[in-house]
Amino acid sequence: MKSGETGIWYETYRSHVNCCLSITPLIHRDSYWHLDLDKLTSIVECHDAGKLDPEFKNRLKPKNRGDIDNWARHEVLSFCAWLEDEAGGTPTKIDKIGALAILGHHKTAIDDRKAEEVERYISQMPNYLEVYNKWLSIYDRDIRDGGMVDHTLLESMKYVDALRAIDSTASFIEKTALYKYASDKGWYDGKIPKSMVQEAEGMGFYYAKELVPYDLPTDQIEIIDEHLLDGVLMIDINLLGAEITLEYHQEMRS
Repeated sequence: MKSGETGIWYETYRSHVNCCLSITPLIHRDSYWHLDLDKLTSIVECHDAGKLDPEFKNRLKPKNRGDIDNWARHEVLSFCAWLEDEAGGTPTKIDKIGALAILGHHKTAIDDRKAEEVERYISQMPNYLEVYNKWLSIYDRDIRDGGMVDHTLLESMKYVDALRAIDSTASFIEKTALYKYASDKGWYDGKIPKSMVQEAEGMGFYYAKELVPYDLPTDQIEIIDEHLLDGVLMIDINLLGAEITLEYHQEMRS
């Protein structure tokens, strides 16, 4: 959030992941999917790991933004980190279904453009050949051997939907809590949407039912405590019985 009085606030990576994890059981309980909760939780925990990439964080700084079309998106970086571990035999928290769900949680799962982005990034890895062969085992199916239907990709799509719902709901919670806090302090005088769907409609798009199993009213996000010290803002909220701590900084950090 940007305010003339307080500057720009950034939520930390850990805070966003913790918020996602806190609401995962709630959304899983109310969703239309029949998914393994432990598996979904591991996917949620790993979904934004690409944001920790030093080059990615450096490019987020305003002076370095430049041509964002040539960036590797954070979900691609998360997927490629898993791909490299798999190729090297390093144990991972998620399987192929989870990795594909992470790859597709913002845009398409796998299309030609996404494949090109993955291949462009892994081409820079020192163990390029091993990682590329692992990538081909996922992307380049042999239809002569019954690979016409990619059952792994289809299974991952259910987790894509779940992850999108969790990620978008968490983002709404984090933004709304900050606006509520700033409004109470007199730092923000803009309108606060009454619900998640109202915000989406105001921005000209609609959440599909499978992405948001319920509309989250803003008044369900209850601030129960807050602390501001040395440019670090902590907001404790209660959401439907779940207590969540959100952390914001006045400079970008993880």
